[in-house]
Amino acid sequence: MFKKIKQKDILKEPIKVNIEKNNKTELSKIEINDYIDQFIYYRKLRGYTQDDVGKVIGVSGKYYYKYENRIHQLNDFNKIRKIADFLEIQEELKKVAK
Repeated sequence: MFKKIKQKDILKEPIKVNIEKNNKTELSKIEINDYIDQFIYYRKLRGYTQDDVGKVIGVSGKYYYKYENRIHQLNDFNKIRKIADFLEIQEELKKVAK
């Protein structure tokens, strides 16, 4: 799913993300190493909470937090696909692949 980004060597540099917090714009650096990092990046970019993403795959926000922090492994392909679709990552990959 994320091979095209890696093939194009786009993941060599950290990605800077503008995140709105309490009417302030905070610049954060997020290292993109795997699909979990991409989920975190796009979730924050799109303004979703962990609760929002958790609902998409049928778990609580607290349980989804455990996926993002690698306490539990997210290795169910159906859940990964649902999250990628919800966060519109496929559309971003299509833009990058061109």
